[in-house]
Parts: sequence; structure tokens; C-alpha cells
Amino acid sequence: MAQGQRSFDLIETMRFDPQEGIVDLDRHLDRLGKASADLEFRFDRHAARNELQAATFGRKERGMVRLLLSPKGSMAIQLKPLDSPPRMPVAVALKPLPVASDDFRLRYKTTDRAFYDDARRETGTFETVFHDEQGRITEGSRTSVFVERDGKLLTPPSALGLMPSVLRARLIDEGRAAEQVLFREDLANGFLIGNSPRGLMKAVLA
Repeated sequence: MAQGQRSFDLIETMRFDPQEGIVDLDRHLDRLGKASADLEFRFDRHAARNELQAATFGRKERGMVRLLLSPKGSMAIQLKPLDSPPRMPVAVALKPLPVASDDFRLRYKTTDRAFYDDARRETGTFETVFHDEQGRITEGSRTSVFVERDGKLLTPPSALGLMPSVLRARLIDEGRAAEQVLFREDLANGFLIGNSPRGLMKAVLA
């Protein structure tokens, strides 16, 4: 599909801290840059950094920063407070993927995510985690999945068509997490879900 025919924007959702600035900013810009190259979006990394810094300059409270990038390269930035932490452990539903496991939309964070959001709303739980046609756990509608085992966090392989989570990549790079195929039974005794704005959260199957 040519650049002008894209009917969605790319999204980066980040956490802002008054002391640290935008957490993992370079990782977020790296992900946005790769997605832009793959999908033929125009992307000016330097301009994105400048706009994000200008939008958060002087901000004194922690919050969430959302950057939207259009196919032609225009950017919009949204700021909002972080929601109050949920009561742990959060309830998570497990469902089959709502699209084929090779659907390209699973690998990129875009505004075309209704298939994920609708599935989560239908369950009425804090989050919905999905499995593919072979029963392998993939990811949540807005989080990555981790199972703690022998002091290590195990997380589904990116080769299953996962979105490249910034939190997940950092934990792997730090040696705290490793990829492994997971199934429903691996989640039975509790697990963790997480994303960049919220960090890791304890979870149980609903």
C-alpha cells in the first residue's frame, strides 16, 4: 500500500517523569523510525524529539505522552495524567487472536487497533491476552506478557508476530527477561503484564 493510501497513524505511548523526562525516549524513537521505514511513513526523528521536549517542558507531574505520526509526517502530541494504579493482581481474560497471526497490524502500534480494543471491552476485564492458532500466548491488547520462573521473566518470542514492546526489549537487554513459547497452563499460577507507561503489573486469569 502506497504512503498516501495509509488510513491510519503510527502511535508511540510514553511515560513522562519530571526528573527523568520521557522514559526510554530513544527506544521509542527507534521503534517509530523502524515502523516508519517499514510502512513508508515520513519521519523526522530530530523534529519528533524537539516537539516532545517542547510539549513536556516545565511539566511538573508524571504523565502519559502520546505521539501520533501521519503517513505524510505530520505529528500530534497528547498529554494526560497517568491513571491511578489498579488493584493488584489485575484480572486478565484469555482469547484467540481476533485476526490472523500473520496480520501485519499486530507488529505495529497504529490507530487501527479496534480489533484489540473491542476484544478487551467485550471481556470486561482490565486486560485481554491473546493466543494464536496453535495456542501459543502472544501479547495483550495493550501490554506484553511475562511469566516469572527461576528468577527470570519469560516472554513470548517476537517471531510470533508481536509488536516490538519497548518495556519488553529493555528487560531482555538488561538480562531480566528471555523469550520462550508460553501456553495457557504457564499463566495458571499468576503472571505479569506490562507496558512503558505503567511498568509491570501482577495478573491472574479471570
